[in-house]
Amino acid sequence: MAISFTPCLRKKLKSEKHGILNIRITTNRKSTYVSLKEKIPVRFWNENTHEIRTHKDFDPEERQRLNNLIETKITELKHAHKVSGDVDKTKNNARLSFIDYLNEELHELELRSKIGTYKRYKTTYFHLMGFLATKGKTDLLFPEINPILVRDFETYILAHKTIKGTLVKINTSKNYMKCFKRLYFLAIQMGVYTSFSADPFAKFVNKRLPIENKRLDRGQVQVLFQHHFEKTHPLFHTRNQFLFQIFCQGLRVSDLFTLRFENINRQASRIDFFQFKTKKLHSILINDSLLMLLKDYIKPDLTYILTEKHNVELITGKVEKLNYYEMCARFEDISREILKRSLDSQNKIGEKAADEILFEVEPIKAEFNRCFLRISHFLYTGLVQYAVKHPKDFIFPALKNVDFEDVIFNENTRLTKYQYNQLQSKEAMYNKSLKKLQAAFSISINLTSHISRHTYASMLFERDPKRLYEISKGLGHTNMKITEAYLKSFDADVVDQPNVEFFNTFNHLKQTQVLP
Repeated sequence: MAISFTPCLRKKLKSEKHGILNIRITTNRKSTYVSLKEKIPVRFWNENTHEIRTHKDFDPEERQRLNNLIETKITELKHAHKVSGDVDKTKNNARLSFIDYLNEELHELELRSKIGTYKRYKTTYFHLMGFLATKGKTDLLFPEINPILVRDFETYILAHKTIKGTLVKINTSKNYMKCFKRLYFLAIQMGVYTSFSADPFAKFVNKRLPIENKRLDRGQVQVLFQHHFEKTHPLFHTRNQFLFQIFCQGLRVSDLFTLRFENINRQASRIDFFQFKTKKLHSILINDSLLMLLKDYIKPDLTYILTEKHNVELITGKVEKLNYYEMCARFEDISREILKRSLDSQNKIGEKAADEILFEVEPIKAEFNRCFLRISHFLYTGLVQYAVKHPKDFIFPALKNVDFEDVIFNENTRLTKYQYNQLQSKEAMYNKSLKKLQAAFSISINLTSHISRHTYASMLFERDPKRLYEISKGLGHTNMKITEAYLKSFDADVVDQPNVEFFNTFNHLKQTQVLP
């Protein structure tokens, strides 16, 4: 007997803006309803995923309470209907339902807190049910899965429109089809179904279309880094977080939001953490650029370190009291002035002028560097002291500490559905805010959190294309082939420059760079 339990929202009238939470019990395609006697606005209910949406206007604690109520009621109903949670393996092989098996897998994934896989399979399930509805069916038997059905299902997905009204992208459709295929063969491996026919996915091509790896250039990153927003500015955190991703070796957005102060290794001046996606240990050296960003997330505010005056001895022997910002501006002014004097002098040309400029600038640069080193030390000391007192706090204030106080981020991390949804919600909000940052700085490419990884990888690759291993380790890739595919679209620019330099040896014009 096929039986399923599905949360739903019921209204007496279609025009009503509120509904009552119910559990729909479907037995042999006949449905009955059990009311939970809880009313919520319709706009907070996701009809596709059968759950309450994560929404800024809906109290997270209330949402969690209602979700717990739904799960508890379903457990009670399963017990009352004597549903064991296992697929009935005694059922005739030819009549075994793939939909029943898929629902059981979803239930198992929930129990094991594998929410990411659960969501991918759940979305595949909804697409599959939509496809079956076009055929006038509500179920799919294993023997019915053949090459024609696989082809028709992929065609259905490609013709499907998203919530935004756009067609599903080809690579996205490949993900759904991959889930479908994986579930089918998992059932065979687990002994749930025995196939006596040819592989129904033999004609299915799972090759994804290449993705253009867009990135920011060094100049654009420099502009972002030199621009400072006030802490009250809506883009303050967005700018800091995006730069932190770049300077933290292309940090993934999931790791950006789950880094805690306890991840700061005080003895080694590093950030050590388990990557949320791969569950592999990763370590990043804390550099000055990261310190400049981290200072904004420490209390009391460490900005005073940058505004504090330091004695700086200039080339004339004169000592000036300058803060960090004044040092940077002073050094640039001195460098420009020396260069101008050199260019204006008729007696100083060519290599001689360059040598004299270097001779004059280097002592000043060394003096400033000594000051910068002291400032870095003070910033790092303040960071460490704060980290000791607040080890469990997230570095960036996106997620609420209280919602994740029971979570240890390591190789065995498992999040509840609520926690996973919170993380996804903050990632989505961050990407929306990046569009505003893009507009504020007139950036032509579509700015997303992943652009930071492309930017970091491309800048290192362009600097030294031979150091592929170091780039791979920096990105936290588990396989060198992933890195090679990642950098494939960057190859042309790197290859062009040495070729132009070589061909220029035969060219009287001596072109020194690639023409646009």
